[in-house]
Amino acid sequence: GICYMVDDKMCVGTMINKESGEPYLMARIGEELFIKNQHRKGCALMNFTGRPMKGFAFITPVGMDSDEDLAFWIDQALAYNPLAKKSKKRAKKKS
Repeated sequence: GICYMVDDKMCVGTMINKESGEPYLMARIGEELFIKNQHRKGCALMNFTGRPMKGFAFITPVGMDSDEDLAFWIDQALAYNPLAKKSKKRAKKKS
């Protein structure tokens, strides 16, 4: 997949669902915006590692089947970005 960063913070990304083969959009929208928009078609809580990730949403193809739908989710992620905390930098491994 591909991850798009804004101000050194994950904003949106793409991935392929290993089970279905469908493309998913990953959007970092924060808990408030997720709760507000979880009813929209194709929206689900991101569960990438086997545990839900609060504030992150998976958008299935049905939720981004028009340019307007895709733009909506990107706009939500961009609106949340200034509130998001940067990830802590990991120490580089020594060779």
